[in-house]
Amino acid sequence: MTDAAFSLSFPARQGYAIFLRTAVSGAAAAYDLPLDALEDLREAAMLASYFSQAKESSSVPVDYCPVKFVKKPAGARPGMVTYDNYRTLYVTPEEGLAKKLFIR
Repeated sequence: MTDAAFSLSFPARQGYAIFLRTAVSGAAAAYDLPLDALEDLREAAMLASYFSQAKESSSVPVDYCPVKFVKKPAGARPGMVTYDNYRTLYVTPEEGLAKKLFIR
């Protein structure tokens, strides 16, 4: 399990993949994606990194896992969670692709 907590401000269904920025504050995102669709996972991770404080960085780590592995610890502030059974993608935020994907 990770030792950091992340903020989620949206409801997510059981089949969703959750993308959470590591080490830097930023966006969390939920997408209804099969966890084996690598190109879709990379695009979703790129969006999560683009809408975070690491927008200008390269090779940004973004964790993702099924929503069933995202837990809210007892007594934690609203929206704060921990997660386990995750994988990490390293992506570089691209403004043009982010705008194109965000409009979809």
